[in-house]
Amino acid sequence: MRDSLYKPVLLTRENHKNRHFIKYIKKYNLNFEFISSPLLKIEFLKVNIPLGDYKTLIFTSSNAVKSAKSLQFNDDITAYCVGSETAKEAKKLGFNIYNSEGNSQDLLRLIRESGSKKLGKILYLRGKQVSLDIAKKLRAERYEIVDQVVYKQKSLLLKKSILDKLSNGAISDAVFFSSNTASYFAKAVSRLDDNFTAYCLSEKIAKTLITKLPRFNINIRVSDTPNVPSLCKLLIIDNI
Repeated sequence: MRDSLYKPVLLTRENHKNRHFIKYIKKYNLNFEFISSPLLKIEFLKVNIPLGDYKTLIFTSSNAVKSAKSLQFNDDITAYCVGSETAKEAKKLGFNIYNSEGNSQDLLRLIRESGSKKLGKILYLRGKQVSLDIAKKLRAERYEIVDQVVYKQKSLLLKKSILDKLSNGAISDAVFFSSNTASYFAKAVSRLDDNFTAYCLSEKIAKTLITKLPRFNINIRVSDTPNVPSLCKLLIIDNI
């Protein structure tokens, strides 16, 4: 462990997801001091989900899966999921799972490999903001797909005490799980320590930070694969 006995690390997603991250990494017995400060809040929308004889669902986030809990689907319906966290939530609801184990591009590739005839009529439940318009791309390829926005993200502010610690170097590591949280972070900070390191789930998130914070010399670290175990591994390797 470098420098201090307890290394402060800022976590930027929702509190319950931060707790999952902390639980995973604590088994390695490293002296991190995790600071949970969500930069976004999920607001589920009251919408009329289109009813139909759907054979396939698409989920690009675990929040979208949660919106499907109260819906009734056929027992044999298949869910295509963007990654392990989303697939885990979908499996709890009894769906037959296909997991791209990657990002939205990987999911789109997996869907194309299955083909439109196998997938039949598709329902894509999603957030208001998406990194890739999967529905638009699939419609252009003559897939029968309906997409429905079921939640939106609201930005949250960082506390002054955290901003001060980011400025003076008391917090020099932060973990980013989405481009949106990276953008919210960039808007919030006015100064960062020269040793600040951003641990990013993907190259796209890293690019967001570099683009929006050009005045700072940020150390960027990107997970090999876009999942929690890989990101945890990166953080551990850098701090032993």
